Amino acid sequence: MTGPGLRIQSLAPGASVQDRGRPGLQRFGVTGGGAMDMVALAEGQILLGNPPAAAALELAMAGGRFVATGPLVIATSGAEMALSVNGTQRPWRAVIDLEAGDVVEIGAARSGVYGYLHLTGGLDVPPVLGSRATHARAGLGPRIEAGMVLR
Repeated sequence: MTGPGLRIQSLAPGASVQDRGRPGLQRFGVTGGGAMDMVALAEGQILLGNPPAAAALELAMAGGRFVATGPLVIATSGAEMALSVNGTQRPWRAVIDLEAGDVVEIGAARSGVYGYLHLTGGLDVPPVLGSRATHARAGLGPRIEAGMVLR
């Protein structure tokens, strides 16, 4: 994959790629999965004009540190978390333009549990059974870790 993205420098435990999940597959023994807060997921998609099925990074109680690899637009939604860009505090539930080298830090949740980090167009990870959502116990979807670039 090419183009700008966010390089993960550090990531809080429990972070995962999520979308609307895999509904309709339970009869085959596949969990529906998907985002824990579907309204918050949709909120971020609307902020960026992403399609409803786009994937985002779900953050459980805390976020991480990310560096932009090029110009891109992100949005945040869901549980309000501490957010800064290049050390300057920014409001949550916002659309933010980034340039190459910008550092995004997402800290602890101030209220709620699940916050979401969205990139324009959604996270570009391969779909598994029609969804990009991670379900760790079932072994479905991508595993994310420090060093990876979210595009």
